[in-house]
Amino acid sequence: MLNAAIDILINNSTVANLLGTDIDGDPKVYANICPQVEKFPYVVLRISARRPEDCKENMPTDYTYNFSAYCYCDSYAKVDALSRSVEMALSRESGNFDGVKITEIRYLDMADEAVEISSSQVLHARRVDFEALVDENTAT
Repeated sequence: MLNAAIDILINNSTVANLLGTDIDGDPKVYANICPQVEKFPYVVLRISARRPEDCKENMPTDYTYNFSAYCYCDSYAKVDALSRSVEMALSRESGNFDGVKITEIRYLDMADEAVEISSSQVLHARRVDFEALVDENTAT
């Protein structure tokens, strides 16, 4: 599921322009963790839940995922712009992405955070929460 969200974000021109690329030339969107050597801005996606949808007498094929996009930047203005761009890129998205059939992604919430890197440097962060309905029965 995260691969689908990453695919959406790296193919969104606004998000891609705000993030730039890493030392290997890849977009700076990561699943679960970011390499320690990466410079901000960057986005890390994490799944927090996977719940089956009710299905009578059969194994479920539709699942609701809760996931978050953690946006990291060196200023509040930049993290605000990046997180809003991530929200716009993912909200109401549907289709087949990287072999995953997304029925719909819904924006849920956001929260600001700060990460102290050193006594003189603070990394601004924003967690943007989403819910996605995924059809896991469809081979793409």
